[in-house]
Amino acid sequence: MHNDYYYNTKTTSFPDRETFNNTILLLTMIKSQYYYIVGFSRPNNVIEIAFDFESDLHGLITETMTLNFNESEEYLVLRCKFANISDDIRVRKDFSFEGNGDIVSDQEGLKYEYLIPKDRILPMSVEKMNTFIIEAKAEIIRFLEKQYSDYLSD
Repeated sequence: MHNDYYYNTKTTSFPDRETFNNTILLLTMIKSQYYYIVGFSRPNNVIEIAFDFESDLHGLITETMTLNFNESEEYLVLRCKFANISDDIRVRKDFSFEGNGDIVSDQEGLKYEYLIPKDRILPMSVEKMNTFIIEAKAEIIRFLEKQYSDYLSD
């Protein structure tokens, strides 16, 4: 298989490659009411995940997250560029997350970032990755609900 037509998976470390594979496996097995796969790029080591939710404050909305395996040597970077918050909404600075998430604002807009420590020796299990994705999803929903609540109360 020394053909340029095929992607050489050996250029990626074993733990990263198998964590990526385990995550793809997870995304094909999980029920879509929790989250679902939108797409992935093996050469770029990026997976796009989406989830839907609704509440008393708004109708059904969808947010997407990207899980980047190459961006950092130490972490898998899960990022959500908020699609359901207008740029003119002022974000409360006193909002705190319970997990590893944080809000980042740059020229592209408002983003949520969640850092997942990489395991250098063993691939991350399906269960562990599911826990991280569920935690990030919960933090994103909590943040969005707080922003909607604050916006409506002003």
